[in-house]
Amino acid sequence: MRIKYLLCGIILILSWMGQNQAGAGISVAPASIKMAISEDNHIIPITIKNPGHEALEYRIYANSLGQGLDGDAISLNNADMPYSLVRLIKFNPNRFTLEANGSQTVEAAVQIPDVSGGGLYGMIYIEAKPVSSDGPSTGDIAYVSRVGVVTLLTLPGEAVRDAFIAAVELVQCRPGEELQILSTFHNTGNIHLRPEGVVIIRNQAGERVAKVLVKPCIILPNYSRPLIARWKPENLQIGTYTAETLLTFDGKPLVFRQEFTVINLGEIALIRGEIASFSYPTTIQHTPICFDLLFCNKGNVNLPLRGEIEIKCDNNIIERAFITPDEVIAHSSRGLKATIDRGLPMGTYMATAMVKYADKIATTTINLTVLEKEIIYAGEIVEWTIPKLAAGKVSIPLNLLFKNTGNVTLKVEGMIELENGQGITVGQVIIESRTMEPDKTERLRTIWQGELPPGLYHGVASLILGDGGMVTKKVSFLVVR
Repeated sequence: MRIKYLLCGIILILSWMGQNQAGAGISVAPASIKMAISEDNHIIPITIKNPGHEALEYRIYANSLGQGLDGDAISLNNADMPYSLVRLIKFNPNRFTLEANGSQTVEAAVQIPDVSGGGLYGMIYIEAKPVSSDGPSTGDIAYVSRVGVVTLLTLPGEAVRDAFIAAVELVQCRPGEELQILSTFHNTGNIHLRPEGVVIIRNQAGERVAKVLVKPCIILPNYSRPLIARWKPENLQIGTYTAETLLTFDGKPLVFRQEFTVINLGEIALIRGEIASFSYPTTIQHTPICFDLLFCNKGNVNLPLRGEIEIKCDNNIIERAFITPDEVIAHSSRGLKATIDRGLPMGTYMATAMVKYADKIATTTINLTVLEKEIIYAGEIVEWTIPKLAAGKVSIPLNLLFKNTGNVTLKVEGMIELENGQGITVGQVIIESRTMEPDKTERLRTIWQGELPPGLYHGVASLILGDGGMVTKKVSFLVVR
């Protein structure tokens, strides 16, 4: 019997630090890998043990390593990522079998790239499944375990250690509760960094109110991560304050200052907004273009708004439209408008909306298509009749005369249904797809064959046009003895 393998466990070191690493049928040492490699030291021994009670087949391989928005390690199946070790690491052996309580040391050999310096990163996976057997099976599902080991390697050569603090944001779930101070650290170098630091809170007079530790963590090259400092203020008075983030990595200092306001005792002003939607109607060349935006105020203070829309063609700004100033009250949304009165020539453009609120800017970009003329998908069944028929086996020629009354080439397809006098469908036939030029008329032919008793019948033709629209026409006919 063929066995289906079911992945039952994936265990990752998401803290980026060494922990005991074990899964069902897998024990791995080291639990994480963080080392500098060189020509003389580029073999990494990995010891895998089978702590179970039966023999297991093992496979070892690597994926690229990334980081999520919260900083957690993410395994990425993309060997071409920058700083990925996937194409530069070989495992010997990469497949083997271990009896119960058996162990195997795998040599992971890392090839040092020609352009060296910086880091290499990956998630090394060890996968275990029951030993394949050609004998009788009691079931058709076997469980597969997988353990992932975060791997951070430093290459010989120049390591570029550079970064900046992109933003500082204060978050408070409810008035009087603790504040989370999120300092977004962006690593622009070629090696992983582990910044440490503090956030100093100062009042309007510059006096220090509090000093809060930032939780240190690892950030990979080309990644950003919010570094968290938690502060539970007591009797924080109304006024303006400054959160001053001071970070260091490899002896280099970074400073970022962010003002915030306390609007009620223990409650800070949360200034958050976003453009929820940005759209425009069908646009014809050299006619006014009216843009519609929906701005959501997700904070707890009213926000005066102003802004503009930039129109770009070939990356050059060719037009601007100013958004009518307005104010959005806390926890609500408001529609905004902007108009280009003289319109634009036919073509494709990029439209970027920028809404300024407090000291922030919300932006979003859409493609803007300006048409030469309005596109009209339209058609008409101009002629259709079904002759009187004799009861019994019949062969009904169904001939529709259809005209494309729009101004674009039209794809037409559909169906004809035959109904008896009680509205019950007694037959169906497909009208095959075809294309028709504007203002052209064409006969659509098909045949339905079957048996009909005497009575009054109806033929319902339904044609689907190229834009998803539909035209229908109903005719009646008699079947006589």
